[in-house]
Amino acid sequence: MTRRIVRTATQLGALALFTIIVVWFLDNRYRVLPSAIHDYMPAHHPGLVITDITVTKCSKINLFTSCKLNSEKWHRIEKDLYLGQGWINSAYMHVQRKKEEELTSEDKVVMDVSVGRLDPATVTKGKGDERWESRPAGLWLKRSAKRHASDSNEAVTSVDVLFGADAVDPRDGWEMTGTPLLLDSSGEGLVTVGMQCQKMVEIVRLILGHWNLLEDFLMKKKPDLIILSGDQINGETAPDAQSAIFKYAELFIKRKIPFATIFGNHDDEGSLPRDQQMALIESLPYSDDALYKEGEWREGVTAPGFNSGFRDALVEQGVVMVSCGHDHANEYCSLSRKEDNTPALWMCYGGGAGFGGYGGYGGYHRRIRLFEIDMNEAKIVTYKRLEYGDIEKRIDEQIIVEGGKPIGPTV
Repeated sequence: MTRRIVRTATQLGALALFTIIVVWFLDNRYRVLPSAIHDYMPAHHPGLVITDITVTKCSKINLFTSCKLNSEKWHRIEKDLYLGQGWINSAYMHVQRKKEEELTSEDKVVMDVSVGRLDPATVTKGKGDERWESRPAGLWLKRSAKRHASDSNEAVTSVDVLFGADAVDPRDGWEMTGTPLLLDSSGEGLVTVGMQCQKMVEIVRLILGHWNLLEDFLMKKKPDLIILSGDQINGETAPDAQSAIFKYAELFIKRKIPFATIFGNHDDEGSLPRDQQMALIESLPYSDDALYKEGEWREGVTAPGFNSGFRDALVEQGVVMVSCGHDHANEYCSLSRKEDNTPALWMCYGGGAGFGGYGGYGGYHRRIRLFEIDMNEAKIVTYKRLEYGDIEKRIDEQIIVEGGKPIGPTV
């Protein structure tokens, strides 16, 4: 009796294993399983997959050329690859994308992207039916017609455009490849490829600024929190806000330093309004965008033309120090006192760190303000560091809070 049970169980197990292997084989080739089951597979992409990518080029003086393709089939990334600096030409990237359940036997899924004059197959050959196909601007797409290709973690699921030969992308799953994009312009075009249970591709062009002061500072001292106090982007000179945001955020993300962002009056003068910039920043690793309060923010605010009592409200709530940006060369701390002349509130300028705005004032050097907060002694010390000269010196070091209360300057 026992042998019969064991034999029957063994036969049923073998039959089940054989059935699973057959179904897996058939689904790999013909996708026989319904979409409802595919949704729970580990390699499944619940969103869209890219089936084609191309670049269109048009002339500003030739009315018979167009940079638009059939909008029912193609999605255009709304960034001129010449950044509006082409005298005659404009160029845009277009992508075709589909949901997995809408793929037909005629559709091919993009598995990889390269840029160059030569066929990448001479170096990297595709697997099975995968073939490299040429597109304008030196683009090469490796596409697969296999029914299960969209379930592969190598499938391209998103395409983006950044600008700058020194551009970076700090988002999880994205990587820069550094391959030039072939356009007839003086700028440098670069391609980036990323993967995180999906593959994302970016085309990158032109050159933006540098962050020498922050790089040097972060190499010497790793703070616990970075607060950006505004005008991270000069909207008039940074043609693509997304590329600029990624560049400064990458400095903190690669060092795993949390950062919080405040907008200035120039950040939104370029290609992205504040709400879109905020949504982008919130999606980045180590971006501290939490609201540590109860309730919801519902109404916008503007700078009042009268004394709103904001300072008094801060003092009443026990706030002992505030810091702000905006001014490029102001970098002092000012003490506000109560009516009885006792210290009430320290107000400290951050000091200008960027080179995109004015400086001057008799050899003013860019600087960064630091705050050291001792939670045990309820003590706050602040000082500045320069980008040039005595860079190791703690400039204008002062104790502004001691025992949880603001204290006056010591002479």
